[in-house]
Amino acid sequence: MNTKNHKANKNSLKDNSLLAIRTLKPQTVSIANDNNSGILVIDNSQKSTLLPFNDQITKAEIVWALTVARRGFTYNSCDGIGEVFKSMFPDSKIAQQFNMQSKKISYVMSHGIGPYFHRELVKKIKSRKKLVLCIDEQTNNQSKKKLDLLVKFWSNDDGLVVTRYYKSILLGHAQASVLQSAICDAFKADGINLKRLLMLGRDNPSVNITLENLIDQEMKKLGSGLLFLGSCNLHVVHNGFKAGLSSTS
Repeated sequence: MNTKNHKANKNSLKDNSLLAIRTLKPQTVSIANDNNSGILVIDNSQKSTLLPFNDQITKAEIVWALTVARRGFTYNSCDGIGEVFKSMFPDSKIAQQFNMQSKKISYVMSHGIGPYFHRELVKKIKSRKKLVLCIDEQTNNQSKKKLDLLVKFWSNDDGLVVTRYYKSILLGHAQASVLQSAICDAFKADGINLKRLLMLGRDNPSVNITLENLIDQEMKKLGSGLLFLGSCNLHVVHNGFKAGLSSTS
């Protein structure tokens, strides 16, 4: 392995000056499955994308941000990580310029890569005929009401029903009418037709009944409506499936 091209590639990797990125699939950012991630290779062909040095640093910081999200690291655990990388990789120009503190990674998550993943999620939602909206209303550490929204839908990529975080909405008050307006406004802002909503999922069968009725009334104006399976669709479907398995075993 002492060919001219091999030596040139080794020097490029050492200097981090001409690092080309090539993936086996079209270049998309994904953290869903480690086995489907792209492979980083040195390639000097014109078909590859040669990143400027500043973009290489940005890419390294994005990869670290994705790792933090995937592994569940705290933002504070990122304080001083740049110094660790500098010590580990003293010959890397990228490591010498790498800078990711807790405040910066928070900004990168919420204003950098966060919107990208949200747009990708909205695209998938729009490609599905129906979805289930899971709601959880709670009080945050600032004593403000917060509405967390998750969506369940069939994923063609995964071949199963997936649950994905949609968004969180801060509320001054949490009356049913306020929650209904917040949900409808969120769908409208993302261009999601309310008629795609199949049912609501909640963590307690005895709460948010008024909210469910209000959303159903709004959907009836569009010629649609929610599917009612009883007090809580999650419990009904789970117990029904469990009974079916027991009867066929």
